[in-house]
Amino acid sequence: MKKTVRRIKTSFVLSLLLAVAVLLSGCELLEQLPKPPRLRPIKTEEATPVPEAETKPGETAPAGLSATTAEPKYGTMIHLERTSREVYDPAEGTQRILTFAWDSVRVESEQNPEAARRITEEMAALQDQWYTGSGTGPGNGYGYDAMLAAAEDNYSLSQEYGFVTECTATRYVTVLRSDEEVCSFQVETVTDLGNGQRSGNVEKISFRTTSGERFSETSDEPPRSVTASGTVKLMELDTVPDGSLEIADRVVVGDGGEALLLAVEGEVKDFSLWAVTFTDRFYTAGELFFCGSLRNCAIQLSLLMPGDLPNTLLRYRDAAGEHEYLIAQSGENGSFILTGNQISVQG
Repeated sequence: MKKTVRRIKTSFVLSLLLAVAVLLSGCELLEQLPKPPRLRPIKTEEATPVPEAETKPGETAPAGLSATTAEPKYGTMIHLERTSREVYDPAEGTQRILTFAWDSVRVESEQNPEAARRITEEMAALQDQWYTGSGTGPGNGYGYDAMLAAAEDNYSLSQEYGFVTECTATRYVTVLRSDEEVCSFQVETVTDLGNGQRSGNVEKISFRTTSGERFSETSDEPPRSVTASGTVKLMELDTVPDGSLEIADRVVVGDGGEALLLAVEGEVKDFSLWAVTFTDRFYTAGELFFCGSLRNCAIQLSLLMPGDLPNTLLRYRDAAGEHEYLIAQSGENGSFILTGNQISVQG
């Protein structure tokens, strides 16, 4: 029995020595493999500390500023997009019998992204209630299906009486206010059944900017005084050196249009862009973009003009009052320019 144990120990020792030899041999082979390059850590620039806002004895820091943060260059961005569905007669497809149009709203905010998402979703839900006719409030009596049925009935009657009346349903949105406290919209709905039955409703919808919570704001606010001073210049994008001007957002007025910059020097309030049409004068035909405050930055604009007449209007306010400019093309060299326009009536 002792011999057997001794033999087992001897065999175990020999196996262990063999394993060590193999391991050492493997280590020598690993040392012969090329070494991976040594990576140097990426040098990051240290954040420049923001100086504290200077206040005189007895004064408080301006609203929206803290001792460690600078005032943002721009506020909440609101994009509005108009969609129109047109239906023509089922017989020949030449007579329009229904127009169904609405504005979609998209809200974005670097300061309050969750609140902006919440506002966008609530506005989309209200729009869907109007589109489907499932809402219970004023202006939600007819959805698309009901309007289409009414339009087809009107067309059937027209075959008997010899005239066609068009049905229309619209839900248009404009921004009333967007600042650090309140984001509010005006929603105007119009329903015309084409047989003398026409109804409309104007509603004000307000949200808390920081939380996105909807609240009831029934009274009209007086015009807010503006102490900021600034100007807006129109420039072609390729003439501005890269990185020399911060672009806050981009607005598209026709895909594939001219790339322009609306550069703000100083600070302006209630900056907005509108689609316009011309009859005897220029009239607004729908809001495209709104930002409550812009300071030393730019809005990139992709502009496509289908003809010679301007189709886009710029508005903003500063300490000097309200300013309004058409974005037009020069008759001399075809360059884009801002030209003054008398305050237009919304159409």
